[in-house]
Amino acid sequence: MSAWKKALQAFESTSGRLFETATDGIPNLGAETGTLADVNPFLVESLGFSQQVFPGEKVRDLGLLRDIAANAAKFSEFLADENQTQT
Repeated sequence: MSAWKKALQAFESTSGRLFETATDGIPNLGAETGTLADVNPFLVESLGFSQQVFPGEKVRDLGLLRDIAANAAKFSEFLADENQTQT
């Protein structure tokens, strides 16, 4: 196996672990289609959707922006929780 292929495998392994364990929501969009290919577990938990909802959907079709006031309140709640866990 070439050094380039080994380096690529190491990168893919590391980036996969980061994707799975990140404490930020990470959407993975298909470059050709602009649809969601995958989202990390933190984003699934934060939004309260099933993992199966995301693949093939466009972000705008998930309805996340329909209720801006509720989303702002949820975000404020999230920030308050974050501040409590950091102090």
